[in-house]
Amino acid sequence: MSTRPEPATVQELWQQELDEHGPHLPLLLEPEENIRGIVRTDFGWLVKNAPERHLSTEKGFRRFLDFLSAISGFESSDVQPIKRVLGLLPGTKPLSGGWKGAAGQFVIAATRASYPLRRVFFVVTDRRVIALGTRYDTPLAQQKVAGEYSRDQLTLRAGAPRRPGKGVDIAFPDGTWVRMGGKQLPDELLARLLSE
Repeated sequence: MSTRPEPATVQELWQQELDEHGPHLPLLLEPEENIRGIVRTDFGWLVKNAPERHLSTEKGFRRFLDFLSAISGFESSDVQPIKRVLGLLPGTKPLSGGWKGAAGQFVIAATRASYPLRRVFFVVTDRRVIALGTRYDTPLAQQKVAGEYSRDQLTLRAGAPRRPGKGVDIAFPDGTWVRMGGKQLPDELLARLLSE
């Protein structure tokens, strides 16, 4: 059980993530590449699960995922109708461009890398943004890479409302976007790192 204090400010969260995870990441970095920040975030809860055909062609894979989902309590069947209804309301659309867009492809890759947690670490360096899946009991440097982008490829969605604690809309080069987060300090840190 962790005894580390909960961060009270974005600066404290930024430092805490660097202290905890920064020493484990040198193998991911290129020569003379420097980490600017690390932030752990989740897909907004309205973002749908990718269809089975996009996740794997292995027989029984979805059944296995559903089993994991059931024992973890994630994505219970009673949540799906709520997500469908809320997704129709103005201002709640959490993903644009469908599964073929760059944002949808990122969701698919990150789901494969982190299911059932749907949690992502964004490692922001002075050159790149590396998205890592998050699985239980696996060191950060050994997590699967869900995406790798140059610093100008991932941005905050232009014109999106900035509401810390409500998620951050991340835009991809093709104009598609996905909402990440929903907790104030990680939202603020992610927004800061992507806008620097």
